[in-house]
Amino acid sequence: MDAAESFDRLTGKNLSIISWGSLFYSPGYCAGGWCNFQTTEFDAVRGYGALPLFSWGPTWSRSVDAKIARGDYDSYLTTWAKAAKAWGHPFFLRFAWEMNGSWFPWGVGGSGIAAGNTPSSYVAMWRHVYTLFQHAGATNVTWVWCPNVTANSTYHPLSALYPGNRYVNWTCIDGYNGDNPWRSFGSIYGDTYASVMSVAPRKPMLVGEVSSTEAGGSKAAWINSMFATLPSLFPNIRGVLWYEANAPGPGGHRDWTVDSSPSSLRALRAGLKSPLYRSNTYSGAHIAPIPAP
Repeated sequence: MDAAESFDRLTGKNLSIISWGSLFYSPGYCAGGWCNFQTTEFDAVRGYGALPLFSWGPTWSRSVDAKIARGDYDSYLTTWAKAAKAWGHPFFLRFAWEMNGSWFPWGVGGSGIAAGNTPSSYVAMWRHVYTLFQHAGATNVTWVWCPNVTANSTYHPLSALYPGNRYVNWTCIDGYNGDNPWRSFGSIYGDTYASVMSVAPRKPMLVGEVSSTEAGGSKAAWINSMFATLPSLFPNIRGVLWYEANAPGPGGHRDWTVDSSPSSLRALRAGLKSPLYRSNTYSGAHIAPIPAP
């Protein structure tokens, strides 16, 4: 929450969605290795007035999609789902995101850790986890399906990776301007937005992760273009999550924060003044799936 409040002060806008997450199993971060439902953190986000968005990734294991689909992790998944039900309030669950890339163990069509996965095993995994949550009564979950922007022809068609309208509440896209080459928000997101709309035209959409580097052009102008483009060309996008980190990312850059330059910060502050972007008014949220604003 210190990070969220720092972002509020920088931008002059209180957050409506706060994003964080974990893998199923992460001994470096979770006591005993298995990562339980984080009730304290969810309470803090709700108390602040934001909607939680939890990114939840399967264990780092080869062919993990098929293992989950056949029930190998049912005990852990059911325990987590029952804890989510007990918490009881609406939240976004961005499960097994960026599945169309090969950098995560649940990704499809790549080499290395993701080599054993297929579109059908990914869909089977998603549907299995969703069904376990339904059986546990965890109907307060809003399921977010979130591919990465489609960068080249090696990516599987999103239609093969979509679990189906019954199993998804919101869609989502992640994408960055990493100056490889320098591209506008509209150029980066346009084709993937169209692909997502072709499989789920009636689902509201989030931008799950977005930012731009300062290298290669004007980050401030890029941000201005993003705000201008969103309502006109991407009307189904109803929430945007900025990636606020100094961490290695696309193109090898690290300068993703809003205050990487004074002009960048001014541009973001100006864009957020639009009444399209709500402040933290969700402490009493009670409807699930979460409706689009």
